[in-house]
Amino acid sequence: MLDSKSTLMNIDKNRLLNWLLKTTFYAQFCAGETQKEVQQNTTAAKTNLGYDGIILEFALEVLEGGGEATADSEATERAIEMWRNGMLETVQMASPGDFIGLK
Repeated sequence: MLDSKSTLMNIDKNRLLNWLLKTTFYAQFCAGETQKEVQQNTTAAKTNLGYDGIILEFALEVLEGGGEATADSEATERAIEMWRNGMLETVQMASPGDFIGLK
């Protein structure tokens, strides 16, 4: 689905599919797309559901496999830098009692 050539199966082109996935799977496993969303959702989970801590993980696949990226390519370096920055932002969002998952 990530690289689907079909408009029907492309998450970015099919608004219904995008909405369906975001309101089901994504909402179940992801705290949010922005720092504000993550903080609101984790605070609500702690307050309303009584959680003591949340496991936060910045989920980004750096290499899609089989592509033109190699261990020393500029594209790989940019992807790794994006992952590094995302992980650092995730660490900053953690509050006491939370855990950071490294992937």
